[in-house]
Amino acid sequence: AYSIDDGLDCLALDGAAKLRWRTQLPADAFPPAVDGDDVFIAFGRGKILRLAAADGRQAASIETGLALAQPPVIDGDQL
Repeated sequence: AYSIDDGLDCLALDGAAKLRWRTQLPADAFPPAVDGDDVFIAFGRGKILRLAAADGRQAASIETGLALAQPPVIDGDQL
């Protein structure tokens, strides 16, 4: 992932450094956390997305109802 003027550009590369997928995220997106086949992206407004690492498709989302101040952290089997 890297920052661009309008937000965060999230890239997934394979072992040969070939682009697998790419998605642009809004400015309040934090850098992603990767856990196996899942990519977790949190937003300052309180939303957390789970994307499939293989193709970047959204697998789940949750609205926490609270503003978030930092990116997601993986601790064992907990986010």
